[in-house]
Amino acid sequence: MIRKMVLAACLCSLPAAALAGLAVVGQGEARRFDPSGFPPDMQKRYALMEVKCANPAEGCHSLGRVVEAVTTGIAPISHTPFDKKAAKMYGIKMMRKPDSGIDKKTARELVRLLYFLLEQARP
Repeated sequence: MIRKMVLAACLCSLPAAALAGLAVVGQGEARRFDPSGFPPDMQKRYALMEVKCANPAEGCHSLGRVVEAVTTGIAPISHTPFDKKAAKMYGIKMMRKPDSGIDKKTARELVRLLYFLLEQARP
């Protein structure tokens, strides 16, 4: 009985991403997902997100912000729930930003990645 309680306490203290199989590397704003375990199509989408969303030349935020939203279910700036509906709305919002370099097709691919990440974080 005590072993089960200790195991339950240990599991509850792990981040949701660790429980779900999403590997997170780095700390703070330098956090990002390790895409090596993703299916090939999601690895391509993740590489696209690195370029479009976190590249200092084109992007506007770190991947740490995405990690936080996906693993906690809360958007770090607005503190609102981050679920599939929110992911789609963020995709549309980023597509509409001037000079984002995100067109409709790219936004669709990025939202598909966010859906995948959310599914992995909350099986």
